[in-house]
Amino acid sequence: MSAIEATLAESAALADTRASLPELIEAAEALTAHITDLLPAAEEEVDGMWRGGREWCGRRARLDIVRRHAAADMPLSPLSAQVHVALLRRDCEWLLEHYGAGLTGAAS
Repeated sequence: MSAIEATLAESAALADTRASLPELIEAAEALTAHITDLLPAAEEEVDGMWRGGREWCGRRARLDIVRRHAAADMPLSPLSAQVHVALLRRDCEWLLEHYGAGLTGAAS
């Protein structure tokens, strides 16, 4: 299991519990670090696509959303923090699903 997969599993386990704010902050930091590692390669691939095409527009928009989630401040409310971690986990999963073969080695 890669480091990213382990982080995803740990953050998914937090969703099923009443995780403490420090646990959620730690999970968010780990997920954000993985996203930061994965985004450049994903953006490079998207930038190589035909600009203006439907596929390019959709992928470009999704990467912009991922970047915004990763840059957002960690909420201090436990429920909001749990939602934030869930969004970051979803973003990591999306990056792995669409660019996984080329990215898992980059993040190790």
